[in-house]
Amino acid sequence: MGATIRRLKRSVQKVARASGLSVGDAALAQQIVLSFARNGSSHLSDVARMLDESGPLIDTERRISEQLGARDSSLDALRDGWLKAATKAARRMSFIAVDGTDHVKPYGKAFEFLDTVRDASDRRKHLEYGYWSVQIDALDEACGHLPLCSEVFSTKAPEYKTWYDAFLRPMLKVIDAVGREHTWLFDRGFDAISFLRSLMTLRIHWVVRQQKTRHVLLANGEIVAMSALAATLRKPYAIEVPYVNKSTHAAEHATASFGFAPVRLPDIDAPMTMIVIDGGRDEDIVLLTNARITDADQAASIALAYVRRWGSEEATRALKQLTGIEDFRVRKWESIRRLTFIAMLTCGVQALLLLTRPATAARYITRVKQFIDHVLLRHYRLWRGITAALLTGA
Repeated sequence: MGATIRRLKRSVQKVARASGLSVGDAALAQQIVLSFARNGSSHLSDVARMLDESGPLIDTERRISEQLGARDSSLDALRDGWLKAATKAARRMSFIAVDGTDHVKPYGKAFEFLDTVRDASDRRKHLEYGYWSVQIDALDEACGHLPLCSEVFSTKAPEYKTWYDAFLRPMLKVIDAVGREHTWLFDRGFDAISFLRSLMTLRIHWVVRQQKTRHVLLANGEIVAMSALAATLRKPYAIEVPYVNKSTHAAEHATASFGFAPVRLPDIDAPMTMIVIDGGRDEDIVLLTNARITDADQAASIALAYVRRWGSEEATRALKQLTGIEDFRVRKWESIRRLTFIAMLTCGVQALLLLTRPATAARYITRVKQFIDHVLLRHYRLWRGITAALLTGA
């Protein structure tokens, strides 16, 4: 057995033990992770081919499908097991990003509890059949990234309550695992006042990008439109945002100016800070945070953290592209939820390798040719290196 196969199996076994999985379900999780990593495919037929059992392939595929969708399966415990395995690394990171994405299934009318989603990958943002998904990732100042949660949900499923409840439930599990020391980052789809009230009850530090449609209360008691305050706020401070120059492929920094002001919301009795970042040719980025900010350095760390949250969105794209998860063929609701999580688990064990064993990760990366010297998100490169090792039996 190749060293790479043993390494991946040990990683999954660690999660399986923390999850209390049955022997059969642990073996299935290992095989699906190996198939994702080797084939970049979510088809159970690829899992069946790797088992190389005697008899018709379709019989093996059906057996896998039945085990994946069994109502008494222990596979659902993988979520808690992964959080236990990832906790030590996640606690060393400073930020947690929460985002929503979708899995589009335009021709999938036979899938259980099929929902209607807005296709974020299409510029028209038109409606399609599919499923929503909660993505929660830990981030650090060095552009490190570790996925913690990937939870598919449907507004048609019987357990669905409300949109924000679908995000808050997995958030509570992450908080229980990693604690409350992180700063949580949210895009402007989360700036509803009801959600902000819920965040206040969680006793965490949070940053939410604003749509600037609400009013804020100034220290002198004046109520002003957030859009007007953002437009007139001075931006005397600066942050250096890392990026890769597309022409030279060199790692560089761009300067962005910002300003901040203490505010309150009329509906929430707690001190907050509004941070406005110059968007250059685009609109300014307006952030609201409940973190206590007393100087420009603290505001700069919040502003830079939010600007860097692109890493979470890029990692979600990597998850979809590398695992082929949007092309899943399983139709039962339990199978869909479990298979999409195992896709994230496959990315997660590799992300953990980058964070905890960088020298080992670097050896895999050197196995494949690189056309750009510097990248901020190295997950694609590691994935290709591990795939190459699996294909050669190394």
